[in-house]
Amino acid sequence: MLGDGAEWIWNLAETVFPLADEVLDVYHVVEHISDAVKAVWGDGTEAAKSRIATGRQAVLTRGKVGVERWLAERIAEVPATASTDPLLA
Repeated sequence: MLGDGAEWIWNLAETVFPLADEVLDVYHVVEHISDAVKAVWGDGTEAAKSRIATGRQAVLTRGKVGVERWLAERIAEVPATASTDPLLA
């Protein structure tokens, strides 16, 4: 079941298609990546732009495995003064 991550969609999918796998669509994965990166490194900064680009590339080329690896690498880069919470949400 392809969805945008909204809880109500997953709940409906589970009711209507109980055996279906849930898949977050690429557009919304990249949107979540972008929002998280901006929260940590700042909106419009070069640091954020490059991390968003590598996150987009990770999801498009490697899917879930790529995003997981990208995320682990970004968590290691979070400045001491910033929180990792946006990346973990």
